[in-house]
Amino acid sequence: MDQEIALAAMGVGVALRLRGGRADELGDEVRAAWDRCLLSAHEGEPVATVEVWLDDDAEVVAAARRDGAVAGTSIRPVMDEVSTRVTQAGLEELVGKAWLLHACALSHPETGATVVLVAPSGTGKTTAATTLGRRFGYLTDETAVVMRDGSVVPFPKPLSLLVDGMRPKKQVSPTDLGLGATPNSGRLVAVALLQRDPEVEAVRVEDVPTVEALALLAEQTSSLHLLDDPLSTVAEILRERGGARRLVYAECSDLESVVAGWMEEAR
Repeated sequence: MDQEIALAAMGVGVALRLRGGRADELGDEVRAAWDRCLLSAHEGEPVATVEVWLDDDAEVVAAARRDGAVAGTSIRPVMDEVSTRVTQAGLEELVGKAWLLHACALSHPETGATVVLVAPSGTGKTTAATTLGRRFGYLTDETAVVMRDGSVVPFPKPLSLLVDGMRPKKQVSPTDLGLGATPNSGRLVAVALLQRDPEVEAVRVEDVPTVEALALLAEQTSSLHLLDDPLSTVAEILRERGGARRLVYAECSDLESVVAGWMEEAR
């Protein structure tokens, strides 16, 4: 039976219209994986819609895809594409309104002090969120939404995990992974660039000069040029938090004490 599920993507309401012969199965999967992003009726109306089909009939699926829908005969690739489309819908509404970093974000469970860890896709964000999120609050493993006042809008999407090294990735709820509770809002206290080096024996924390940091962070920012006075805005956000750092590390678990220290310093 067709159904609709409303999600909050970075504070943006996105409606998923689920269709096809296996819509009920799809609805169960979406509610489980996106449990921390479910949008209740009193939180406002969705501003974007994504149509999603799950059906065993390949012709039905092909027709739906021609119409622009997410569609498939298998649940995992459909859920993987839903994650991408929901994220895109949120980004499209927020470009020019916030600093949108490709990063994971973790918060102190009591104060909301938030550390943003920046890395290109496939180089450690989700691993960091999965590892460190068991101690800290989980805000996102994908896009950190930083407002001009330093507040961070949570996007506690499911984590995209490889199973047996195979794609598409499985979408797993942060709750099922045992990650810390998601706050209503975070408070940015540090921005760090991740650099994994299996040879280092201890985490190395390096200050990154502002000019270099702006260049590196611009590569990991969605539509930075649409912000008013973008470089000055980002530079000011960084300056107020001690500048950007680089974390050179061997294993994500090694980062825990450094991240915890930054959060405690900001109490």
